[in-house]
This record gives sequence, structure tokens and C-alpha cells, in this order.
Amino acid sequence: MPCWPRRPNTRLRRARRLPIAAARPHRALVVRQVVGASGAVTSGHSHPALARLAVLAPVVLAGADTAAAGFLGLVTGALPLDVGVGRRTRPLGPQVIDIKAPRDVVFGVVAEPYFGRPTRAAQKKIRVLERGDDMVLAAHFTPVGRRLTATTVETVRFSRFNRIDFRLVRGPVPSVVESFILEAHGSGTRLTSEGELTTDLRELGECWGRTVTGHWEATVANSLASVKQEAERRASRS
Repeated sequence: MPCWPRRPNTRLRRARRLPIAAARPHRALVVRQVVGASGAVTSGHSHPALARLAVLAPVVLAGADTAAAGFLGLVTGALPLDVGVGRRTRPLGPQVIDIKAPRDVVFGVVAEPYFGRPTRAAQKKIRVLERGDDMVLAAHFTPVGRRLTATTVETVRFSRFNRIDFRLVRGPVPSVVESFILEAHGSGTRLTSEGELTTDLRELGECWGRTVTGHWEATVANSLASVKQEAERRASRS
């Protein structure tokens, strides 16, 4: 028998080494996920956190879709928010414009889309739903962004030839009341738009109200400019 130590059989030791995962099966993590149309997840030895994530993911995605749909509904007026809690009111206007045309001409320009034969351009903005002697129920369409159109349904009451009153029935906020007041001004007409807008949910609603007010007043300013242009055109021809 030799007296020196035997050299270790390194070849044999290499052969006997096993992968860590195989040597310690309790630390191995094998996850197989098969997600079908129903969102079901199947797994082998799955980690508890991954299993919870797999269960919660469809719920989170559904919640995100619901929130996005709710926001779009709120912006476009398809999903009105009227809960009666934390109600606050903010002014609209006043916006004042002087028109070189008599009051009856100005009044006629404003009333024509509701009682007369609307132009093709007016049909894209206003649709009369119900009509009475001096009042209509009408839907108003306003672009608010890329491929988005806000729809408000309002009653419009006409008091010849002094004022026109708008009251919101359905829209992005619980309530809006607004008036167009026509006053003789020299040889022409002074047209004033003023009103108030109401929101719910205190500070959150107040922040939303500022956004709506900005769009609302910009839309009114464009409408007043169009009325001025058309009324002065008609007055110059008479």
C-alpha cells in the first residue's frame, strides 16, 4: 500500500456535482403559466406573491378600464356626476359684446337654429329634441379634444326680444344656468352672457369645475362672435 495520500478523483467529483436547484429541491422555483381567454392561470410550484398577482391583475385591469370609461363619460357628458354632496357654485362670465344690429335681428340669429331651418353647420352643433311655443329642449355638441365631443342637453327659453335663458338638464356638471341678455345700445345691441355653474365633491369638484368653466366660456365666446358676424351681415343688407 502506498504511503502518500491518494489524489482525489476530480473527474468523479465533477460528475457527482448536481445543479443547485436539483441538489436543493425545496429552493427550486418552477413557474409555468398558461393564460387563456378567460384569464385563468395554471402553475407548477408557484410563488405565493406571483399567484396573488395573477389573481389581482385582471381586477386591476378591469378597474383601470372602468376608470377610463368613467372619465370619458364625465368629459363627454354621457355619465353625469350629480351626488348632491359638497356642492359649490362658480360664476360664468359675464361676457359682453356690442353688435351693430337691432335687437330683433340679433334675437332672430340666436333663435333661428332652434325654431327655424338650421344650416348644415348648425346641425353639427345643435339638435332640437322637443319644441314648444317659447321653449325647446335641445342637445348641444362641442368638440373637447381629439375625437371627443361633449354633449349637453339643455332647456332654452326665449323671451322676445330681451333675453334667452339656458338651463342644463344633462352634462358634465350637476347644474348650469345661463342667460343671454339683449339691451339696446346706441343704434345697435349689447349682448351679455352670464350665469353660474355648480359642482359636487368639494375641492375635487371645484377643480373639475374650473376645467369645465374654461371650455364652456370659450364655447360661448365663439357663439357670441358668430352671432355678431351674422347679425351685422343681415343688418347691412336691410
